[in-house]
Amino acid sequence: MIVGLLILFVAIFLIQLTSSIRKEQLTGQQEKVFGNLFQKEGLRIGVEDCFHDILEEGIILLGKQGRIWSDQPGGSLEFVESVTGTTPLGSKDRIAYAITNEIYPKDIQSENPYPCDEFNKDQPCPYIFPDSQYGFGEIQLRKDVIEKDLLAYTQAKIKPCVEELIGSKTNPNIKITSDELDLHLKLENDGINVQVKYPLTLKLGGEELFHIADFDFFYDSLFKSFLDAAVVFPLQWDQKFVDFEYTTDTLKTLTFTYASRKSINGEKCVTEKTYYNCQRKLFNEKFNSLDISLEKKSMDNGDDLFIFTLPASSILEKMPKTYTFQFARQNRPPALDYVNRSQCLNNEDPTKNYDYLVIPDDKELGNIDIQLHAKDADEDEKIEYSFENINPALPADNNKLLKGYFVVSAEDVKSLLGSYTFKAIATDTHKSKDFQNVRILIDRPIETSFSIDIPGYKFNGKEYNTQFNKKNGYFISPEDPFFLTITVPEESKVHGVKQKVILTYENDKSEKVSWEIPKDIPITKQETLLFPAQTKATDFNNQDISAFNNYPSSPLKTITENGKLKISFSAAYCQEKEENKKIITPPSQEATIQVKECILHYNPEHPNPYIPNKEFHNLKYKLDKSGKTDFNQEPVDEKISPFLAHHKCCKDWKIIKEKNIPCYEEPPKFGCFGKSEEGKKSPGELLEKKTYTYFCPGDRGNICGGTGHENDVYESQKRCGKTKCETDDKECDATTCINVAPKCEGKPQWHLPPGPKSFFCHGKIGCGEKKQACESFVVDENDDNIFGEGDSCGACSSTHKCIDLTTGQNGVCEITIKERCKVPAKP
Repeated sequence: MIVGLLILFVAIFLIQLTSSIRKEQLTGQQEKVFGNLFQKEGLRIGVEDCFHDILEEGIILLGKQGRIWSDQPGGSLEFVESVTGTTPLGSKDRIAYAITNEIYPKDIQSENPYPCDEFNKDQPCPYIFPDSQYGFGEIQLRKDVIEKDLLAYTQAKIKPCVEELIGSKTNPNIKITSDELDLHLKLENDGINVQVKYPLTLKLGGEELFHIADFDFFYDSLFKSFLDAAVVFPLQWDQKFVDFEYTTDTLKTLTFTYASRKSINGEKCVTEKTYYNCQRKLFNEKFNSLDISLEKKSMDNGDDLFIFTLPASSILEKMPKTYTFQFARQNRPPALDYVNRSQCLNNEDPTKNYDYLVIPDDKELGNIDIQLHAKDADEDEKIEYSFENINPALPADNNKLLKGYFVVSAEDVKSLLGSYTFKAIATDTHKSKDFQNVRILIDRPIETSFSIDIPGYKFNGKEYNTQFNKKNGYFISPEDPFFLTITVPEESKVHGVKQKVILTYENDKSEKVSWEIPKDIPITKQETLLFPAQTKATDFNNQDISAFNNYPSSPLKTITENGKLKISFSAAYCQEKEENKKIITPPSQEATIQVKECILHYNPEHPNPYIPNKEFHNLKYKLDKSGKTDFNQEPVDEKISPFLAHHKCCKDWKIIKEKNIPCYEEPPKFGCFGKSEEGKKSPGELLEKKTYTYFCPGDRGNICGGTGHENDVYESQKRCGKTKCETDDKECDATTCINVAPKCEGKPQWHLPPGPKSFFCHGKIGCGEKKQACESFVVDENDDNIFGEGDSCGACSSTHKCIDLTTGQNGVCEITIKERCKVPAKP
């Protein structure tokens, strides 16, 4: 039993041993077959070698041409002579352009948009050094472009390499199958990283021998460092900055200097006139450490060939000797600065556009002073300037034109109003040109001025405008209107220009007011406004002086010797779009304004003051030989403005007189009014002079009266009135002298003519009594030995002296006969 079990176990072991030996033999055979080709990841190593060799070929080809052309493995760019690349004279190498001149879309409106991008449609491109927002030419060689070319080249060549590798080392019965290749290549600072998904399967006799799906290789290389230091970034700077010099000396230094419109954060920038000079760091450490050398050759067509050489070991391991990388730079024209001054650029209506505005007589815009300026991005030092299509009317100096100067004097442009266009050209050494069709607009002058006048007002006999002007200053007062004459430019020759006139007044009391000339008063050349009403006017006639009683509330009513009146003019050009609007403002005009309480004006022909509701100021007198009023001549009536009457209530040229000072006495009237103290005793007999006196109001200098103290004054003329008046007798008023004795009319009071048949004007006031004169005898009642006031007629009360009026003889009253004047008998 035991022996049987032992024999059974031995048999089972032998069977299992035999089976194991057979499997090991089969596996060993497989390993022998595959091992003949690869040992320990031999396939992976072989693929890695393929990649290395292909990368080396691709990098060398890129270095030789700058790009891989479409007729080469993986190439996508077609070589077109002088478009995508160039073939140097005496060489078969097709060298790619790293930077090309710009080609613009057909819908670009500008005739010469360089240096702008395709989205800029201004007319023309307003480039002005050192504007770098657009760049100079177009960069064709970038890191991503090099990576794509190298990737496409590798992708095109890797499959044949791997298949040839495997096929040359394996049994013909081994079948190789592969799926789609997914390849990624990236240039990194210290090498080239290749990642590939390459499902690769080997089969023998229906059984899979080997399968690999993913490869990941890294090749030590400083290719990217070389590109950064010598190609990629320098190309960017060369395209962006017109003043970047692409030379060995530049690339070896720590920084390079470039001009910028603004200060750049993180870069050292210093102010230089209208822009900044900034410093940017280069990759000089990499450039110097890689032992790179640069040779730059200028070709006959103006293109530049850049040839870099460095030790090949820095680019890729096992690469022999030195490595060369070269590319071409297509010749770019010089960048002509945009010729402009207060330009208008609006694409919606280019016909209204202009580049250079000229305004005759303006301090800044009054002439044409153009100096062409251009810089060449390709380091061409010599640039020639020229002009074409100059209108013969423009007096340009040919000698200056050859030097890039176009100058027309301020005096000459005055006769050249209108639009002019000519071509300005900048040409480099290789005859590449940049140009601009310069559109010049010579508009009308925009000088402004103003003056103040008070027509008819005189100071010391001289007209106002002969003594006051902008240089000497002006006198005004709150109660006197004045004329402000404003002279502004004519309508602009440019469509849509809006003009505005602003007046500003301020004084030493910190008061200030500004106002725009009302829009309903269009000022096209010269306009005279009446202030403070701010209305059009030419004289003071029909101006209501009472309207000036309440002067407008403004600083102009504040008394000062240090006021300033300023006129500002502005013209808004190119205002269809707010961002394009140009405001042209010539220097402001100003003058000193002294505001006085009043202005002492004297008009010798109209010497009477203005009294409200009276016409005395209209009386015009003749002047004597000395120019003074001749009051002996009869005045005539001539209507004038109340403002032009004598300002009797203003003194010392500027101060209002105190209240209740007499300022005018009306022309007298005569009559038997019975209003004087003597005339009241017997109304209707005594001739009286009636007068009316006016007084200064205390708050006005150009008005007389209005205080409430005015009154009639009656003064006896010491004679009797008349009932019969002659035509020219102004002292006769028959309507009031109704009680005068006829013989006493016009006679002095108590008149007694000598001689016989005389009469005596007796009575209370000596003009008769009950309209009768005494014709009998007169009695010296008061015994003053004078026959006059106080004496009686025809009756004796005592022995007084008397005169017999019938005989004219003196006598003595008889007491016994009271009604008798006894005259002594003749001896």
